[in-house]
Amino acid sequence: YKDKRNRIWISDLEGKVSVFDSRTQKFIQLQWTSIHSTIHTFAEDRLGNIWLGSSQNGYAILNTSFQIIDQNILF
Repeated sequence: YKDKRNRIWISDLEGKVSVFDSRTQKFIQLQWTSIHSTIHTFAEDRLGNIWLGSSQNGYAILNTSFQIIDQNILF
């Protein structure tokens, strides 16, 4: 997923999320693993928050500093 800041968001099969910052030409691997499932959906709201959606374990919302500001984890 490409956000408004031209960062590219990717996820692996274990739910680990990385962000490629085109400005710095570097990958940032996010250090939280609370979803524990493949992320299938990325979306950005009008405030610039990124929504991550999983088909199995709910969602998480990250602010522009990559901090979780809301989540709904299903078990």
